[in-house]
Amino acid sequence: MLMHYKKFLIKSDDHFNEFNFPRLENEMTSLKSAIACLPGDFNAEIIISFFKGKNINSEWEKMNPGLCGMVNSNGLPLNCLKDLFNSGIHNEIFCQELELYVRKTL
Repeated sequence: MLMHYKKFLIKSDDHFNEFNFPRLENEMTSLKSAIACLPGDFNAEIIISFFKGKNINSEWEKMNPGLCGMVNSNGLPLNCLKDLFNSGIHNEIFCQELELYVRKTL
């Protein structure tokens, strides 16, 4: 049996603080550069939905097919963001604060 370990130890009472994850800031800067030429419609929603393991809304896909294609092909270097969502899955407050950071950054 293959064991999956969380990359970050996110406790149930932890809050997201961007300054604790400098690699995330670098990823978000790279992401903003990579998608600068794409329409800005639903950028944060698409990224968040993908990393939370949810389907991307078909309306978002129509409005921003370029970003959806990049996300679905794993063409974006967002390992830290993915690891934070996976590690914080049982801490709703942490994930909400992480989502707010993504929305604010994009």
